[in-house]
Amino acid sequence: MKQALLPLLFLSLPAAAQLRPQEPAQRTMYPNVLPGTVSNVRNSQPIRYQTADRKWHDGQLHRLKTERVYLVNEYQQAISYLPTEVIRVVLPDATYGGVGRFFAQELFAGSKLGLYQYQDMEAGFIWQLLGTQWWLRRPDGAVVKLRSGRAAFSRQMLSVVGDDPELAKRLQARAYRRRDAAAILEQYQQWQQAQSAAPRQ
Repeated sequence: MKQALLPLLFLSLPAAAQLRPQEPAQRTMYPNVLPGTVSNVRNSQPIRYQTADRKWHDGQLHRLKTERVYLVNEYQQAISYLPTEVIRVVLPDATYGGVGRFFAQELFAGSKLGLYQYQDMEAGFIWQLLGTQWWLRRPDGAVVKLRSGRAAFSRQMLSVVGDDPELAKRLQARAYRRRDAAAILEQYQQWQQAQSAAPRQ
């Protein structure tokens, strides 16, 4: 009986081989223009982003993390970029800018001044609140960390907006807190615009 089955099994091997699925062709890997990690894209949304050369682009966001942003390329891969490579990411509900080695939410954007709030996106909610940092972009382009104490905060802001008499008076009286920084910059910008529009004597 066993001798009769062996020829049948031998004859059925080519047919079985034909039923097996073919091995997938070798995948073509497209090189990253910039260094980063490639991962499969699952969800994406349209955004605008600005690169280090100050040019704006339309694209798709895969994920925004504390120290990198994942953008979808033409091959539907998610490529990660550092804040020095993609310096601004505009989402429907918020804008994030590169501040040092991480992304921070942009609270104010003027021609020469900027205000950013940084939270560790990978941390838990409580640690995000405890670790929140505020950063000010000065007219000379330097980005400095805003102090939390009223006295130190007032001194920092006076060095930037102190030529506005009303703001200077209130800052000297320590009437503002760090959470008022965006309102201070907005008022200062309006004062500057009014000064520029005023007729010269």
